Amino acid sequence: MTSARSSRSGSASRYPSPRAAATAPLEHSNGACHLTQLTAPDAAVARGAADVAVVRGPMQAEGVQNRVLHREERAVVFSRDSVLNRVPRVAAGDLAGLHAVVNAQGGTTTAPWLEDTGPGEILTVSGVDEWIVAIAADPRRFGVTPASTMRYDNHPELVVRPGEGLGHVPVHLAWRAGEGSLAVTEFVRLVLERA
Repeated sequence: MTSARSSRSGSASRYPSPRAAATAPLEHSNGACHLTQLTAPDAAVARGAADVAVVRGPMQAEGVQNRVLHREERAVVFSRDSVLNRVPRVAAGDLAGLHAVVNAQGGTTTAPWLEDTGPGEILTVSGVDEWIVAIAADPRRFGVTPASTMRYDNHPELVVRPGEGLGHVPVHLAWRAGEGSLAVTEFVRLVLERA
């Protein structure tokens, strides 16, 4: 970074970040970058509480720019006793008639893939923990999530398999438009250059 000013970067549980580490400082010869887990990093960038954020999906907030860093595969999560356990890669057709569990607080578990699967029923829950428990409790239930989610959330009764034909989730870097800080501008430039 070209300035000694610290940059603040936000991420959260529904975003692609190591959830176990709430805060992790990163050093650069011209400044520091502090990665902090936030409940709503996109809102933090929009109101100026964070300089940049890594989020799934584009941000629509006024005054915020974003660019795709990469696209993450979706994974299908189900209980050990599910009929899906014999399928190495789970396609939308494999989910027909089973019960989808959707986390109302997570924007990536509700998507066009849901309409394509023809679920027997849809159970809506609030939060990742409730989502995991609901899937583990019934072998007819499944959830679809970005693949990295299950690296940080786990349950001994769950199986995670790659999804096939369920679409990818775009991961974006977001920052305020017209950012005046040279440190933030340089950080964004470096990240986008390496994406």
